[in-house]
Amino acid sequence: MQADVASRGLDPYGVGRRPALLGSPMRSPMCSPPSGASGQSWDVPALSLDDDDAAALQAAIEASLGEDMKRRLQSSLQSTQQELRNEYPEISSEEGVPNIKRARLRSSSDLEEAVTARGSPVMEAADLAQAPPLVPEAQAPSTAPSPLDFDGLLDHEMLLESIYAAQGVDLRARQSQAEQLLSDIGLKALDLGVKNFDEEGRELLNQCFYLSIARSYLGPLSGAEEVQKAALLLKRTVEACVLSEHPEWASDGSRLGENAMAFADFLPSAMGAKDPPNLCSRLAVVIIDSTQCTAEVYLGPLYSSASDGHERCREELGQNLVLLCYTPGHYKALVLNDDMGAKPAWTYAEFKSLLEQQGVLCIETSDFD
Repeated sequence: MQADVASRGLDPYGVGRRPALLGSPMRSPMCSPPSGASGQSWDVPALSLDDDDAAALQAAIEASLGEDMKRRLQSSLQSTQQELRNEYPEISSEEGVPNIKRARLRSSSDLEEAVTARGSPVMEAADLAQAPPLVPEAQAPSTAPSPLDFDGLLDHEMLLESIYAAQGVDLRARQSQAEQLLSDIGLKALDLGVKNFDEEGRELLNQCFYLSIARSYLGPLSGAEEVQKAALLLKRTVEACVLSEHPEWASDGSRLGENAMAFADFLPSAMGAKDPPNLCSRLAVVIIDSTQCTAEVYLGPLYSSASDGHERCREELGQNLVLLCYTPGHYKALVLNDDMGAKPAWTYAEFKSLLEQQGVLCIETSDFD
């Protein structure tokens, strides 16, 4: 694993570091082999910056956002510890400390139950007619907060826009290019907001990553409550895997910041978990970065074939494909550009081919041992 880590630009813990560029959740780019015709060239969007300016821009982003992202991730891990303690008190020690491994197994089992018996991603018109309406974006507060600070957390997009502008780069224009790219392949971004709630009604912030995965996986036939429940259990499952590997990350922010700078950096821990594997091991999660027009791909070890070795059918491959869009500090689900926001029926191989036709760089991570 160590040799593979070095070649991929990962840290020894197996979790991706911050990217080399521009406030994205991406790792240092390592393009996947093209699946189309040989000799295809990659049209990587140019930043119009030389190496020194790009390095200065990245340094400014790290200095501005690093502590804020570390605070978000650490807070999420700490809240997961408390949730596991509250939800599964029978597996806690006398001191009230949850047995993380057993908590991981329980949350994983609950997640599987919540998403069991989902239908095919290919839905008939009659199914779409019965689908609940799209989950609306969160309503803006009546009194606008400071543009660069909301609930003590920085507004990444506005801050990045000012940093980009100082380097002569138009962030809005780059994001518009990404929106056009998505439109060209029939997709749109669906904003699920940033809030979720636990079983006791307590509000959880910074949940866009898990809400977006849940909505992309479940599709439009699931109502808001189903999506929220799946997102809550997904958060617990993923972060229990992280805590099982790195319990110190919840208390030592410096160690966390060295190894994870976005919620997507938690996925390798969940996808690589064994005895038994969880839902994440079956997923292919593709994250389109709106600032770079690249795609970060997390291929679960059981996406293509089950643990017994049999290859999955096309329907399973389509069901287990999760599509997200990343804007600075925020994740959204990618859905078909129709009235119901249907779940695309593509497999990962098919979607990858579509991206390659658009000249999109794919960065694949698939080795989690």
